[in-house]
Amino acid sequence: MAVSSVQPVQMKMLRSYGRYRTGQIVLVTGGLARTLELQRYAVRVASEPMLEFATAAEPDGLERTEPPVVKARRRKRA
Repeated sequence: MAVSSVQPVQMKMLRSYGRYRTGQIVLVTGGLARTLELQRYAVRVASEPMLEFATAAEPDGLERTEPPVVKARRRKRA
């Protein structure tokens, strides 16, 4: 027996549709979300990333090492 899970989709209503009012953000199933998009009743709300990344400036006077040059391997004789 296969169990399917329905993934809710956040939609922002552009026009009233049933109980949903203009500007309201609602959770609906994927099928209804597609229907609302195609009929231009709503648009999907993009989920924001859970992680944020930052970069720090390198300190002055930082020394870097250079990796050694790789030499060609010797071929084995047959």
